[in-house]
Amino acid sequence: VYSDGGNTAPLTFQFHELVQNDLYYDSMMTDWYNTGGYDSSLAYTSGLPSVLGAMPSTVQSAIKSVNKKSSVGDKSTTIETISCKLFPLSEVEILGTSTKSAPGEGTRYEYYSAGNSAQKCPCGTTAFQEYWTRSPGLNTTHVWCVIKTDGAVTTTSVLNKRYISPAFCF
Repeated sequence: VYSDGGNTAPLTFQFHELVQNDLYYDSMMTDWYNTGGYDSSLAYTSGLPSVLGAMPSTVQSAIKSVNKKSSVGDKSTTIETISCKLFPLSEVEILGTSTKSAPGEGTRYEYYSAGNSAQKCPCGTTAFQEYWTRSPGLNTTHVWCVIKTDGAVTTTSVLNKRYISPAFCF
């Protein structure tokens, strides 16, 4: 749903490759905890805004803010709505499950339901790498969900450095 209260965005685009090191390869939080969830993360506050800023101005202005659902972290199943221009997908949006994250962070995208792989490589390489989702880990306050090199989900410390695969809507 568009953040301005309008209709549902008809199409979501996700980067096919992971964002390059010079734009985003970072930890998810500044301290040891996932408290506050996605909108308190480095991806939301600085990483993805810097990726957006590197895009051509015509693309920047065409990308629309949408409402995305995400856990507030801290082992909570409370889901909040966040307005985003660029956003990582949640565990359930990619894999159709909430095995490591709180339920309610959206629904699986058709692209992944059709059997397409969740595996991704950084631009210009052929080696799969782990990348962040929008989902704080549910069972401890120190982890975040990532998509592993084999396309499955796991959790890792919020302080580890990982790539990101932004999505957006026009």
